[in-house]
Amino acid sequence: MNRKILKNDLVKNKLANLSVFAFFTAASVLFAVTLSLSVQLTDSISGLMETAVTPDYLQMHAGEIDEEKIEAFFNAQEDARDFQICRFLNIDSNDFCLEDCSLSGSTQDNGVCIQSERFDFLVDMDNQVPALRKGEIGVPVCYMRQYGLSKGSAVTIGAMEFEVACFIRDSQMNSMMASSKRFLVCPEDYRALLDIGEEEYLIEFLLSENADTSVFSAEYARAGLPKNGPEITRSLILMVNVLSDGIMIMVILFVSILVLLVALLCIRFIVLTKLGEDKKEIGMLKALGISRREIRKLYFFKYAVIAAASLVAAVCIAMGLSSPLGRQIRELYGNSQSAAAMVCMAVLGSGMVSGITLLTIWNLLKRTEKMSARQAIFDISDSRKKKLTLKWYLPAVLIAAAGAMLMVVPINIHSTISSPLFVTYMGIGSGEIRIDVRQSGRIAFDACELAEKLEKDERVSGFVRLDTVSTKAMTAGSEEINLLAEYGDHSLFPVSYSEGSAPDGDRRIALSILNARELGLRVGDEIRIIRDGKEIPYVVCGVYSDITNGGKTAKIFDQDLSAYGSDQVMWSIFYVSLADGRNMKEWIAEYKAIGDKTFRVSDIASYVTSTFGQTITQIRLAAVLSVIASSVILFVVLLLFSRLYIQSDRKDVSLKKALGFRWKAVAKTYVSKYACSILAGIAVGEALGFLSGESLTGLLLKYLGADGFRFIPDWRNVLLSVPLLVFTVCATAVCCGIHEVKRVRPEECVTGRE
Repeated sequence: MNRKILKNDLVKNKLANLSVFAFFTAASVLFAVTLSLSVQLTDSISGLMETAVTPDYLQMHAGEIDEEKIEAFFNAQEDARDFQICRFLNIDSNDFCLEDCSLSGSTQDNGVCIQSERFDFLVDMDNQVPALRKGEIGVPVCYMRQYGLSKGSAVTIGAMEFEVACFIRDSQMNSMMASSKRFLVCPEDYRALLDIGEEEYLIEFLLSENADTSVFSAEYARAGLPKNGPEITRSLILMVNVLSDGIMIMVILFVSILVLLVALLCIRFIVLTKLGEDKKEIGMLKALGISRREIRKLYFFKYAVIAAASLVAAVCIAMGLSSPLGRQIRELYGNSQSAAAMVCMAVLGSGMVSGITLLTIWNLLKRTEKMSARQAIFDISDSRKKKLTLKWYLPAVLIAAAGAMLMVVPINIHSTISSPLFVTYMGIGSGEIRIDVRQSGRIAFDACELAEKLEKDERVSGFVRLDTVSTKAMTAGSEEINLLAEYGDHSLFPVSYSEGSAPDGDRRIALSILNARELGLRVGDEIRIIRDGKEIPYVVCGVYSDITNGGKTAKIFDQDLSAYGSDQVMWSIFYVSLADGRNMKEWIAEYKAIGDKTFRVSDIASYVTSTFGQTITQIRLAAVLSVIASSVILFVVLLLFSRLYIQSDRKDVSLKKALGFRWKAVAKTYVSKYACSILAGIAVGEALGFLSGESLTGLLLKYLGADGFRFIPDWRNVLLSVPLLVFTVCATAVCCGIHEVKRVRPEECVTGRE
């Protein structure tokens, strides 16, 4: 009996049932894709880090080292399982040429290394540890697509030529957010290149499973071991790897939630409309003695069948979409080892959406139990119809708002990350041009020469020099720590401060969010800096965003190099702004020629593109898909609602036509009301897109060390393109739906539709 009723209903109400199926499927697909990609990302990264045996603690160091002292420290540590010292030959990017493309404009620190002996392996595209012969080179996988390379391509470093033997996955430096890239060569070629580079050291440790890296770091600092460089932990490496593709998944998740809300809203109104149309049939069933619960089960069975069909379709579509969306994940980190888990998560995501939707429908169907047979048969509640007219326009407001949000949030995230101003959330100043003075034995001297040249350059409207020094400090708990402190005037080109402000005088210090969080310090607290054996108290004046150099840095106002010794400078950075009307490209080209191997010059816009190139590409893809999905959903939903409205208002439309009104005149009244609803919805959606989207994105970036996040909108898209697109799609859908007025016959108000 149920099967026959179901078959008749599916044939009779094709539009409504197909719409319910479409909404079930749309919401299920996005959640399935989100969970599937999340599993693929985490599993691929975990698999790569396990295969490569990523170190738990890593200290980068430029300068001389005492290997025996480091080994003695290792032997004294119960939590340390293994250690090694890897060499990294930092070579000027001008000396690199991939096929016909020079890396002269690269913002990365490019260098060569040999394969590690015991852990921190560089692996090939099959996640195998390659052994290279003389003249062969392994190129970072992130450069493969960027420069169109393949096996056998030519790579030139200085005067030496190499052939690409494989592409390298580096569990530490795969992401473009990591500031360095390692090329793999054989030991003989490494020795031949020593003369053209500066050798650095990666002092790496594997720790026991329950070891606390913070405690180990403190022990390392107390031992007085080399710390002339950033300190990196396994958790930070994992965070940086997840960030680039994690933002794309976050955007898809946000869109998924909005689509689910829209789907629930639409299905709710479809179900209520269906119940309204079937009042008399429901009354007859009750009059025949069929229980209220059985009637509810009868309707619910239909939606359960639709949900089951949509779940199968959603999983198939999601697995198809996961392939192109996960291409970069597979390329950078390898294939997921848990294909079954991806399918299971896709099923779980679809099932979760189906469960939420079916629960909503089950509660809606309770309304069939509240009506008596007499009320249903004689349609006694029909007098409330005019009071409920608003229900047909309120969904238009909500749907237009949701559509605008679906477009605004991904577009704003893309424009924000693409903006040069976004670097202020990375711990980088807001200048137009960045100059890095490279690690060498004469950094302070080279920086002084550059400062004198910039001072005399009339094209420069302002610049600041910042010197990074590894500074010892004492916490309130009398624990000695090392801070990567940046000395200079931090008020000229400031970063983003979530609390307080930049240090503007002596005895004031600003801490990065991760440092402040780890040390338990806030604005107004005190930390003691150790100089010449003396502890000097400094007051924390600000907390700022930083996701560079491990996210644990500090800023101190000081322009006198003699305060800490010029030989202690690890690197120097200049931020420069040019006078209005100056040609930035010519200026950069000129200083690149002057700097040669002494310093590296790049405009901030290029720095952002280089650092976030992978992420920007993924976010752009997510934004485009979001706009397309939003447009399709808006059109289908508004078309459906406008047609259902005409169906519910059929008698009134027929009466107006019987009184002599032309169908276009009748249709215009509906269009005008919908137009107002759509415009109101767009305004609401734009506002919510800024507020909620900014908050959700800020939560993720705060976890990564960037607080106080604000959208940097592309106002042309946000205030013109998005509203125009949403209104056009919605208006077109409404006009198509309202066209149903033409099919209503004047005599229906007397004879009925049949």
